[in-house]
Amino acid sequence: MNFEEVRFSYDVFASEEILPFSAKNKHIVFYDENLIDIEILLRGKISEFSYVPVNKSELFINKLYKYLSVESFNSFSVVCHGSEDGLEIGNETFGNQELNQLAELLPDKTLDKINLYSCEIGKNTNFIRNLSKIFRAKVYSSTGLVGHSTLKASWELEGFSDFKINAKNNIQPFNSHALSSWKHSLLFISSANVQNYIDGSFNPGTGFYSVGGLNENIFVSGNITVDQVNSLTAGLANNDPLFVFAGVTSTEDNSELATLTSSSTNQIDIILKASASAAELKSINASTSRGINAQALTTVTGVVANMVSIGGDTSAFLHNSVLSNFLNGPIGSAVKSESALTFIPSAATQSVSELNTLNTAVTKKIDLTSVTAFSDSDIDDLSTFYDQRAGFDNTDSIGTITLTDNGGSGSDVDFG
Repeated sequence: MNFEEVRFSYDVFASEEILPFSAKNKHIVFYDENLIDIEILLRGKISEFSYVPVNKSELFINKLYKYLSVESFNSFSVVCHGSEDGLEIGNETFGNQELNQLAELLPDKTLDKINLYSCEIGKNTNFIRNLSKIFRAKVYSSTGLVGHSTLKASWELEGFSDFKINAKNNIQPFNSHALSSWKHSLLFISSANVQNYIDGSFNPGTGFYSVGGLNENIFVSGNITVDQVNSLTAGLANNDPLFVFAGVTSTEDNSELATLTSSSTNQIDIILKASASAAELKSINASTSRGINAQALTTVTGVVANMVSIGGDTSAFLHNSVLSNFLNGPIGSAVKSESALTFIPSAATQSVSELNTLNTAVTKKIDLTSVTAFSDSDIDDLSTFYDQRAGFDNTDSIGTITLTDNGGSGSDVDFG
């Protein structure tokens, strides 16, 4: 991201929307709108505060720049998951690098105080000190868990400024009833502690790991293995609506990624390698509700019926509802184009009808290197294949063609 891009984003926002806040509102609360049971907290809004949701597709730095540019605000709070690595809000972690960018965007902005309701962010003393310095503000944060007391958490923050250590903050983001009713915490587990958590030797404050007994979403800061993702998923009491949020380490190949537990709610960041079978891609797609980074993917192998929709199958890789989840880069990138992919059916014997269907769905030539025979084939399908033979490559190995229905709709075969 560059600063010009952020400023342009702000100009667009400003031209389309008048900030809907009264001039009397001096404090703004930025919150992760995807927090579990967020509606409980929102029922406890404080009338003197302005509230701004941040969704998982947005850049938090854009939101900060947009709203802090308004002179009437002299303080703000952030309510989101976090760890000592940074604030987990928007589509990326907001850490020291993003803070430095914000300093360039708002060099003259002065604030009275900043409240960070995010677990363990107070352990990142460089982040807290820089935030205080940039806005010349008192910064309140926690080195422990933020949230409900039954999870060994608290909504109390400790203060810091460049000048002195301050007392605990006296601003809460929602009223006391809402805070006491929201029985969760804002923790991200560090990837370094995940295996200890699974093994039962680490208690992040929300309780020890228990297969099928966890009633809290699990957020992981950093990347973990496929096996660890599956173990965390198995720990959830109910994987719908509860979910695991994590990234998978880049050392996992596509065949291993395909063993991720199927889940309609898990938010797993996945990066594909160059080659995968269509069946593997279908399984990977079924494991996460997030876009999949398919930038490196160049080759799709396997069964044609897994590549393209046959008989109305909506789970095939090239079906729009599936392909649209594969991106040409990280979250926020454009959808991967099928024209960048080479399709190689793996079985020696293939259905001509299915090959024709695949041919109409893809741009590049279909590689038939492995194909030696056509199974029961109607003459019309064979004629279509011949007419569209320019869409296929490496057809020399095909030596056997089996006709059905006495040649189908015709009795003569013109092999050209």
